[in-house]
Amino acid sequence: MTDLVQFLLDVAEGRFSFNSAPRSRIVCFVSKEPQALVADFMRRVASFELGKFRYSDLEQEAASSKYDSSAQQGLFGDSEQENVDAAVCWLQDFPQNSEATFLTPTQRQAKYNELMAISVKNTASTYFFCVTQREFDANPGVLEGLGVMVVKIPEALDFELFSACAYFFELPSTCSAEALYDLRPGLSLDDSLIFIEHGACVGRKGLDSFASYSKNLLTSNVQMRDLSEFFWTKDAKKFFQAWSSLSAEYPEQFWVSYWSNQFFLAYFFIERASSGVKVTPVGQEHALSPNFTWKQGWKKYSKSDCVELHNRLYEVDCELKNGSSETALEMFFSGHFLESSR
Repeated sequence: MTDLVQFLLDVAEGRFSFNSAPRSRIVCFVSKEPQALVADFMRRVASFELGKFRYSDLEQEAASSKYDSSAQQGLFGDSEQENVDAAVCWLQDFPQNSEATFLTPTQRQAKYNELMAISVKNTASTYFFCVTQREFDANPGVLEGLGVMVVKIPEALDFELFSACAYFFELPSTCSAEALYDLRPGLSLDDSLIFIEHGACVGRKGLDSFASYSKNLLTSNVQMRDLSEFFWTKDAKKFFQAWSSLSAEYPEQFWVSYWSNQFFLAYFFIERASSGVKVTPVGQEHALSPNFTWKQGWKKYSKSDCVELHNRLYEVDCELKNGSSETALEMFFSGHFLESSR
């Protein structure tokens, strides 16, 4: 497994060619939590090296690989046309989120084998995708065994990696990576990229004011998925700690909609799971929380529980629309946890 610093240094110093990568033409980024900006960052990195970049999916790549581009190059009669299809390709549909957790080992292996077959056929492209650490751990040895180059993204960026990322943003002389990093050290990759992008527009004199408002640019350390997990597992202490971090980031209307959707999804998931059908969630159902959908976690709830929760939330919504404070939501949550403790 290669660390991200080494990978970026290899790119910057010419040891990694996007059009004919010497070690591998399939690169998998692995991170504990999904990093939404990895694809956009790789677009910047590719552009820095004058490489083309495109977003694609397995179906599109499979369709294009049916045609042998090398056999068609004679039609152009131009040596400069040899790399006409060469590009950095980000596979936007490849397993890269919690939904992939619910693929069977056979389904996972089939996806990786399909990608390898496409790579063998289309030697002009380098393929990139991202998976979570959980998805990677569910496939021990599969990716590296296939010859995929695995690049590890750490949870928090140290200065060396932060400055390596900043290099590809070509920071102006009025802003240094060191000055930016000192303002908010130890950020995730997503937050670091946001910080660098905005920091590049700030001069030395504006760093103090930038430090004060930059907090509003960055995401909370608590993930929405964590909040859901603490709710469904009825861990009141962790839930309210997470709630105190997240509640102010969105208006009351959002939270009513969010929890309404949770109860709606839970109802139909329980209905399917209790009918004897094999539970392999797909689509949006993974949004409930890991502990709700995995194994037998769903058995802690019934459809009537979800109906009751939704009915109470409807009452809260009416209260909020008639001038009640946001404490109505907190009372709703308290009722949920107090009931479970009886």
